Amino acid sequence: MSRTFDYLFYPKKPKNYKSGPVTLYIRITVEGDRKEAATSLEIVPDNWESGKMKGHKEEAKTFNTSVSNLVTELYKCYNKLLQNDQDITAESLRNAFTGKGERTRYFIDIFKEHNKGIEKLIGKDYEKPTLTKYNTTLDHLTSFLKWKFNLTDVALGRLDHEFITDFEFYLKTEKNIGHNTTAKYVSNTRKVVNECVDKKWLKTDPFSNYSITAEIVDPVFLTEEELNLIITKEFKIQRLAQVRDIFVFSCYTGFAFIEVFNLTPGHVTIGIDKEKWIFTERQKNNNASHVPLLDPALAIIEKYKNHP
Repeated sequence: MSRTFDYLFYPKKPKNYKSGPVTLYIRITVEGDRKEAATSLEIVPDNWESGKMKGHKEEAKTFNTSVSNLVTELYKCYNKLLQNDQDITAESLRNAFTGKGERTRYFIDIFKEHNKGIEKLIGKDYEKPTLTKYNTTLDHLTSFLKWKFNLTDVALGRLDHEFITDFEFYLKTEKNIGHNTTAKYVSNTRKVVNECVDKKWLKTDPFSNYSITAEIVDPVFLTEEELNLIITKEFKIQRLAQVRDIFVFSCYTGFAFIEVFNLTPGHVTIGIDKEKWIFTERQKNNNASHVPLLDPALAIIEKYKNHP
């Protein structure tokens, strides 16, 4: 619920006050309800006038800048509550401002931290394509929030069954993404949500009554004639020709793009048949892979042997 608020800074004198600086307090008012909180600032009460420290010396300028920064932070807290459709009360705004009470966690922030964790483990527990998939999922979630709620982030507690089904609907309709690819993006989202459940950040699992499974798709294979048409196709743009060559190399070796990308001259060796082979490990399972090099694949290796 959208509500306006008022605030007032004032030096609060303790009982039996005689002299010296006291803590500067802030009073937050929402629809007549008042809550106060101490700030980290101190001031001599006689030096406080009309919401600021009196004077033009550097001390006064520095102090008043600190007060302005507190006001900016208060409005940030207010806008964050507003954007995430949280009830704005004097207490909720004060708690957000002081950091007291139960911390409000936001899903996009959590997803970003999750992806940063993957990035740090590239080459150890993850490969770059995995990071790309999660970053793409994050992009879709961000655009979904803008489309559905006009938000840049969403409080974790707002994730529910409807949120998930709406996200699936958005991917299929607004983004025109196929069912199986949609299932992958939702699955990536589910993994991050599961981590939140495991950490007790979510009381209930929004995926508990939701399921989406990939549909079995019959693969369509290229005929030899179709593959030859691709091989002999002339491209004026070098980048497209390189993409074609990678595709053709994959056809004759069975390697995925990332496996082709990671190949080096050191992976090519002479087999017991005196022919050239590629000895490497498969990306998904690290199993040893020994693949004979057929003439079309050898021709591509020769073509790019001096390529940077």
